[in-house]
Amino acid sequence: MKLVPVTPEDEALRKDALTKVILPAFASRCGAECVTTWNGTIGAFLKLKI
Repeated sequence: MKLVPVTPEDEALRKDALTKVILPAFASRCGAECVTTWNGTIGAFLKLKI
């Protein structure tokens, strides 16, 4: 194995996938109350809103 450093492009791709695919899909499964809770807890900590 070889350690490969994360590039800025990798980080941009990760953030794009998270904000455009993963979090919206989670929100649709989770429901409005869950989204509000997530935004006020984990989302606030990570500075990410659904």
